[in-house]
Amino acid sequence: MIKTTSLMGIIKEMTSSELDSVERHADNELEPIDIQFGNHFFDRLNDPRNGKEITAGELMSFFDRLAKKKDAFMSFVKRYHEFVVKDKNSSINIPFVSQVNQALAKTIMRKPGFMTPDPTIALQERFTRKK
Repeated sequence: MIKTTSLMGIIKEMTSSELDSVERHADNELEPIDIQFGNHFFDRLNDPRNGKEITAGELMSFFDRLAKKKDAFMSFVKRYHEFVVKDKNSSINIPFVSQVNQALAKTIMRKPGFMTPDPTIALQERFTRKK
């Protein structure tokens, strides 16, 4: 699906099948926690307010870095009903809702300096996915 805008040129929107691939990757990286993406997540993923589009590769890299903090993530899922994972490198922020052995990604936004009253996990180090 290609979306054209006069201000930003051509933006490639992520498809639901690409997001399904990201979800499988996130599940593998964060097992035994099952990652789910809500409908609002998909809608907000392709929102022009993000500025630069959010790609599947960028999300996979996000979950690769989160997997390096898997113990902290699992602790947040058990301890908090809602929390946010913030990637300072890409300015991607994903609020999660904890459910039994599951983390629902409610939404996504690219916003530098995102503020939230919820507990946060910060992803700061650079990580390049192996091709």
